[in-house]
Amino acid sequence: MNAATLQMTTKKQSDQPGELDATTACGWYLYGITHGEQVAELVAAVAQEQGEPLQALEQCQLAAIIKPVPLEEFSAEALRLHAEDLSWLEAMVRGHNRIIEGIHQNRPVLPARFGAVYPSREALQTALAERHDQLLALLQQLEGCDEWGVRLYADHRALQQLAIEHPSLRSLKSEVARATPGRAYLLKRKLADELVSIIEQALDDLAQASYARLKREAVAGQFNVRASVSTESGGEREVFHALLLVRRDHQATFLEKVQRLAEEHAEMHCEYSGPWPPYSFARIAGEEAP
Repeated sequence: MNAATLQMTTKKQSDQPGELDATTACGWYLYGITHGEQVAELVAAVAQEQGEPLQALEQCQLAAIIKPVPLEEFSAEALRLHAEDLSWLEAMVRGHNRIIEGIHQNRPVLPARFGAVYPSREALQTALAERHDQLLALLQQLEGCDEWGVRLYADHRALQQLAIEHPSLRSLKSEVARATPGRAYLLKRKLADELVSIIEQALDDLAQASYARLKREAVAGQFNVRASVSTESGGEREVFHALLLVRRDHQATFLEKVQRLAEEHAEMHCEYSGPWPPYSFARIAGEEAP
């Protein structure tokens, strides 16, 4: 489902959106997709709370949460200009997320990417019909789940101190002490490279082991390893950034494990955020978000 290419067509009578002028070319802004069962009441409640003219467009067992918008405001040129207006952009993104969160509090939702606009209700219904079974299965997987973000940081100096005690470094230091000046210079270069290699391996092992512990409490996860480290920079280094899909009935156990990660290692601390709608998990394998 992709709304990147829009045709600037005038709306049909069946597409009369809210209170927009009848001569305006209109489209339908997509917030997300959810179950169609009893969706009208939920959409009405969220619309009243957020002050947006929301509607539910149903297609078999699915419902798209939409609102009418002038197509000219979401043309490629208009979006390029809007992107330079940070206050406009922030307000729109926050509004987009508030609608998604309002739905997510009551039922699973597949959040659409910001700015997805369809030129007609028929175009959106066709897109829903083409992926109906896959989208429905994905919604079922997300039932009762929230997304959490976890970042793990390690104190670089502490890790460097631990690496200095590695057997291979002790051996190189001994060679440096006995070497001639010319050879000592080369050995020191090798020593510096070995130090970086040992620290990187230690961080890789730490990241994999820590992520595996958290993943056991999650339905799904995404794992991004840190960038390479430098022996010349101090402070903290990011070990990994993980996104995890966690069932609400496992939330307490999950957060307990997150907190233990930092408590068990003096050179580490965790930062976590959530619960969020499943922004990172609302996509069919190999495709973009709906």
